[in-house]
Amino acid sequence: MKEKEISIQGKQAGEAFARLYDIIVQLRGPEGCPWDKEQTFETLHPHLVEESYELLEGIRQNDQSNMAEELGDVYLVNTMIAHVLEEQNSDIHVHEILNALCEKLIRRHPHVFGENKAATAEEGHASWMKAKAEEKKNKGEAVLEGLLHRCGRGLPPLEQAKKIQQKMAKAGFEWPNVQSVLNKVEEEIKELKTEITTNNLPKIREELGDVLFSLVGLSRQLGIDASEAVYHSSHKVIDRVHKVEAELKKKGLALAKENRTKMEELWQKIKNQNK
Repeated sequence: MKEKEISIQGKQAGEAFARLYDIIVQLRGPEGCPWDKEQTFETLHPHLVEESYELLEGIRQNDQSNMAEELGDVYLVNTMIAHVLEEQNSDIHVHEILNALCEKLIRRHPHVFGENKAATAEEGHASWMKAKAEEKKNKGEAVLEGLLHRCGRGLPPLEQAKKIQQKMAKAGFEWPNVQSVLNKVEEEIKELKTEITTNNLPKIREELGDVLFSLVGLSRQLGIDASEAVYHSSHKVIDRVHKVEAELKKKGLALAKENRTKMEELWQKIKNQNK
């Protein structure tokens, strides 16, 4: 893309963001929307999570029209949160947040905005990490904070487990092969079974967590993303339940405990049809 084209698109994006920001200011103003005026960090938090996952769904489906719509919703919630922050802290302003981000991007891409160009993605990442470490040094922060310092903080549990294991693997702290992970999974399941017999809920939760953590390790060894695997299994279940419901409806029945035997029969039939 030519420099002139980037400049025009940047101007259009800036004007669109300014319009969004002004609308949010009006919505939270004295004559604004009662609901919008009541929003806080706490109430906006679940909306940010939900909209982000709806965007991820669009990405999974490669539905670019849906992605564009959901991305707009993410921008809305992000900008609303930024404005609430601005309202509550007179020293923080949205334009300063954005400018600080721009400056950080430039600092951490010396291989783009400086003279030493990166030829590969690996070189680009190494340059980013070096610039990041230099920033910490200049701020007087400790650069060496431990292998797992803040690792995956804020990520969903499965994603955090994967990131922790990836960092450990890079440091050589890794299961040697698939069989060794399978052995670990079986060991953790055995420990879980033992705790279930004690009816000790805290210990059961701990051992169940160990099983799930080890399964994330198995998925990595197999080259499969654990979250994606669960995602596809969930949608497989949704599809089968829809088909069971449709078959039950033909017989004048519905999903209910009293129809458990028939439901199981239909489930197995549909499952075998998909093999």
